[in-house]
Amino acid sequence: MKMIESFVEIIEEKTGLFFDPSRKKYLQDAIEKRMATLGINNEEDYYTLLTSPSFEQKEILELSKFITIPETSFFRHQEQFEAFEEGVLPEIIKDRKKQGKPEIKIWSAGCSTGEEPYSLAFILTANKERLQGLKVQIYASDINENALKIARQGVYPQREVTKLPKKYQRFFTFKDDVCIVKREIKEIIKFMRINLVKEPFPLYLFNDLDVIFCRNVFIYFRERTIKRILRNFHICLRENGYLFLAPTEALTIDKQLFSTEKVGKSFVYRKTLYQQSLETARKKESPILPKAIIKPPTHLEKMPLPKSSPKSPKELLKMAKQFADIGAYQETVQICHKLLDNYPTLPEAHLFLGIVYYETGKVEEAISSFKKAIYLNPDFALAHFYLGNIYWHLGEVNKALRSYKNVLKAVSKGPHYGILPEIMDVISAGELEKIAKEYIKA
Repeated sequence: MKMIESFVEIIEEKTGLFFDPSRKKYLQDAIEKRMATLGINNEEDYYTLLTSPSFEQKEILELSKFITIPETSFFRHQEQFEAFEEGVLPEIIKDRKKQGKPEIKIWSAGCSTGEEPYSLAFILTANKERLQGLKVQIYASDINENALKIARQGVYPQREVTKLPKKYQRFFTFKDDVCIVKREIKEIIKFMRINLVKEPFPLYLFNDLDVIFCRNVFIYFRERTIKRILRNFHICLRENGYLFLAPTEALTIDKQLFSTEKVGKSFVYRKTLYQQSLETARKKESPILPKAIIKPPTHLEKMPLPKSSPKSPKELLKMAKQFADIGAYQETVQICHKLLDNYPTLPEAHLFLGIVYYETGKVEEAISSFKKAIYLNPDFALAHFYLGNIYWHLGEVNKALRSYKNVLKAVSKGPHYGILPEIMDVISAGELEKIAKEYIKA
């Protein structure tokens, strides 16, 4: 296998970013730039660094600065911002007032150098009177730390700002040949680095969102990765919440999760009305996600599971993850049960089965699986964490807090991961501790 293929595989595994043959030259150039920065001349040496447990996470973060393209502008795809201001925003204001909820929450996912979230902030601030006292919070995330640094600074060339209507130019301070976004705009935006494909997804940050803008981001991902991201978006949005994608990304939408609506000259996507709450799913034992998603793709329905046995736990878990990645959950569950038949005391198998049940809305089964993993290893921090997430979404706050506190206890002892790091990209103990503390604080 050529060296570039190894880089493609590890980058997709850790970030979800996929480089097809047409983009491999771009990736090669980015790797060479990063190697030059580090003073490394040999690709094998750099690959060793990139996959080293001691440096992997930090180096993936650094490399991501070179492999994503921060290409954007203020009010890019103008018709979508018009749809937001003239069609979507009035509906959100009306719904929030009716529900007695004082805050409008928007997420710009893949915000690049900040022009998109600032454009949204301009619209919302210009419409302050229509908001009738509603608070506004915009979350803006990207994987590229260099792009986020520019976004946080909010300093842009004057030639770009002077193209904007006068009503928006007033939100800048003009200085020499640059323009600086004013504090009143910056205060309603929270910039953060988020990897959209890393699990567990930080749902505590994004819940009950009114709108998600995720435009020109899916070009970096495979279809199976896009589906996973859309499922997380679906969970984060409030009932009937809105999703904006780039016009060229319309074919990526999952029609089982989102309905399509024409607003002005633009298409927007709304969280489907049939989505049941976790509490309803728990009572009725019906899936949160629609059956069409739980059912495996047609070409996999008759695919026989490998009969050679016994297989090692690692081999079986890898196989289960491959099926889960393409949405073939029935096969995934079969493999997990086969694994547990041979290794009933393996906590990692119970955890993985719990994750699959959770993603397919089988809440009671998920809770049972996570509890079994914890019984087998009380210091299994990830199992405590996922169990806490379920209780959090069920509104059982005391149980959720107990689980998150157990995460902190497990982390302090050195959390159990077992063979999971060899199967999937797992969150570090430090990050797990940080997220658990945020949940407890919230």
